[in-house]
Amino acid sequence: MKKDLIQKVLESESAVKAEGKGGFLVSDDVELTIIIDVGGQEALAIQKVKRVTLSAETLQIETHKGERLYTDAALGIRALKFSPQEAGKSRGAGFTALR
Repeated sequence: MKKDLIQKVLESESAVKAEGKGGFLVSDDVELTIIIDVGGQEALAIQKVKRVTLSAETLQIETHKGERLYTDAALGIRALKFSPQEAGKSRGAGFTALR
């Protein structure tokens, strides 16, 4: 995806608010996952993205954990995935206790 297309997608999403020059803040109503092409067949999925900042040379991604990823803006972004946040859903460790 080109930077212009990424910007259009972020601007068109109702759960994303533009903030400042090239900055976008993702609301808590959705979970944003960005899938980045890291070469060849490999891809890196960055989950629970809170903020995206686009500049001429870099793309800055910040997660809800406070992790920040800086990457070259020319790097291939394969997809932006928006998923609804389920407020009542409890996230377990992958197993449930029997009662």
